[in-house]
Amino acid sequence: MAAVKADEHFFLFERIRNLTYARSQLHFRGRTPQHRVTMTGLFGTSWYVESPVAAGVTYGNQYIENTWSWRLPSLLQLLPSVLCLASLPFIPESPRWLIYKNRQSEARAIWAKYHGDGDADSPLVAIEYQEICQALEHEKSVQKTSFKTLISTRPNRWSIGVVCAVAGVFSQVSGNNIITYYLGDVLTSAGITEVQTQLGANLELSGSNLVCASAGSWLTERIGRRHGFLCSTGIMSVALIIVSVLTKLYGDNPDTAVSAAQFTLIFIFYGSYSFVWTL
Repeated sequence: MAAVKADEHFFLFERIRNLTYARSQLHFRGRTPQHRVTMTGLFGTSWYVESPVAAGVTYGNQYIENTWSWRLPSLLQLLPSVLCLASLPFIPESPRWLIYKNRQSEARAIWAKYHGDGDADSPLVAIEYQEICQALEHEKSVQKTSFKTLISTRPNRWSIGVVCAVAGVFSQVSGNNIITYYLGDVLTSAGITEVQTQLGANLELSGSNLVCASAGSWLTERIGRRHGFLCSTGIMSVALIIVSVLTKLYGDNPDTAVSAAQFTLIFIFYGSYSFVWTL
C-alpha cells in the first residue's frame, strides 16, 4: 500500500485486509472455548494496542516533508505480519487436522496441554475430541453442500440476520465513523485546529479507547451483552447529540469552555463505543 498510486489498489488491499481479519477472529474463537467471550473481546481490543503506536508514528512523521510521511507508517504495518510468520514453526498443529489424518493421540495431547491443564482425561478434552470426530463423520456423510444451507432453516436465517444487523448496519450507523474517519474535522469544529494538537489528541483518544475496550472485554460476561449494548448505545446517542449542539454553539460564538466540553464528550462517546461495540 505504501508503494501504490491508484485508488483501485487501495480498495483491493482493504478488502484483503478485511478477509484476513475476519478469518483470524474465527480461528481465534475456536482456540479458546473456555474463555471465548473474554478472549474474543481482547482480540478486538488489540486494535487499540496498535492504534496508539500508529498514532505516535504518524505524530513523528509529520516532520517528514515528502510522501514518506504517509508511506513509512504504511510500511511499518508489515512488521506484525512478519512476526506472525516467524512464530508459525512454534505453533501447534490443528487438532482437527490431526484427527482427519488419523493422528488422534497427538490431537488429544494438544487439547490436554492447552484446554485440560495437562490432564488427557479431562472432561473438556473428551467432549472436544468427540465433537470433532462427530463433525468429521458428518462431513464425510454429506457429499454435497451449498451456501443455500445457510438460509435453509429459520434459526439460521435469524442468526445471519442478527449478525448482519449488528456488525454490518448498527456498527456503521452508530456515529463511530464520524469520529474515526473525520476526527480532524471534528476537532477543527471544536476549535482545535493545529495539526500537532490534533495528532496529540488522537494519541490520547487511542489510549483511552484501549482502557475502555479492555474493561469491556473483562466485564462482558458479568453485565451481559444485551444490557451492555443498550447502555453503551444510549450513552453514545446522548453524547453525539450534545456534541452536535455544542458544535453549532461554537460556530456561532467560539468559546474555550464549549470547545473543552466537545473534546470531553468525544472521549465519552468513543469510550462507550469501545466498551461494547469493539468486542
